[in-house]
Amino acid sequence: MLVGNGMYVESSKGLKLQASSGLYDVHLVDVALAADSAVQSSGLLSLESSVEFNSSFDATSPSIILISGSILAHNSNLVFGDVNTPVVMSGDTIFENGYGNLTFGGSIDGYFKLDVRSGGSTEFLGSIGTSMALSGLSTDAPGKSSL
Repeated sequence: MLVGNGMYVESSKGLKLQASSGLYDVHLVDVALAADSAVQSSGLLSLESSVEFNSSFDATSPSIILISGSILAHNSNLVFGDVNTPVVMSGDTIFENGYGNLTFGGSIDGYFKLDVRSGGSTEFLGSIGTSMALSGLSTDAPGKSSL
């Protein structure tokens, strides 16, 4: 399922994508989500180019998360997977999250740079660069980061 190409999803209930069985891939490309949103699928989740969250986002059970480009959130809480969900970078990635919290549940790998700018808490719960070393990892001063 492709959600994007300039799409703005505005709803008081947000966007909920749930696959009850099987592997379904969800691609968020050039999209802005206005309300609390979640993806529950055992397939791949990709966030590419420009993805904007105006409220919380929770990706609970994808098999893998691919990220690249600019991911912008407005003081929102973002959760990317659990301990069994690896994040693989397919290009340089910038997360900008105001004073919201950001959690990466699984490992993060990829040959690219990850730049996290958040005044809130950033948690890296898995290993970083174990399978594919990142070319760089940076976080900014206002927030708290834990590895």
